[in-house]
Amino acid sequence: MHFNVYSYTFYKNKDINLEMIETGNAWFYEYHAKREKEYRKAFKNAQEQKLGLWKEKNPQNPRNFRLENKREE
Repeated sequence: MHFNVYSYTFYKNKDINLEMIETGNAWFYEYHAKREKEYRKAFKNAQEQKLGLWKEKNPQNPRNFRLENKREE
């Protein structure tokens, strides 16, 4: 069984998760945070502005990468 733990990270009252999404340095999974409108908006903006990982021609969703490159246990 696999569980994902998601949390909000703040430093000096600054939302670090949001900052990472705004700069294109984090992938936003809408199905885990459907009510996070600010995150969704930042994610779309980073994509449109080609920031961070969105500079790449074909950025790969980390989940898809993990599925395609499973570790042997």
